[in-house]
Amino acid sequence: MRILVTGSTGHLGSALLNQLKGSDYKVKITSRKKPKGNEHFEWIYSDLFSGEGLEEAVKDVDVIILYKSE
Repeated sequence: MRILVTGSTGHLGSALLNQLKGSDYKVKITSRKKPKGNEHFEWIYSDLFSGEGLEEAVKDVDVIILYKSE
């Protein structure tokens, strides 16, 4: 299963990625800034506010875990 995690640089996203690290899931992460220390996951640039990069981010994923802070 391929999972996309948005908000991967925040507190909740980081905690979730710690749980997914080492799992059998293929995890893609998306954010406006490339996170440091997440070389286990594929990173895709996207901006949830403008929509830029979202098409590429959601491509070939089965599950999207969305977290958007305001």
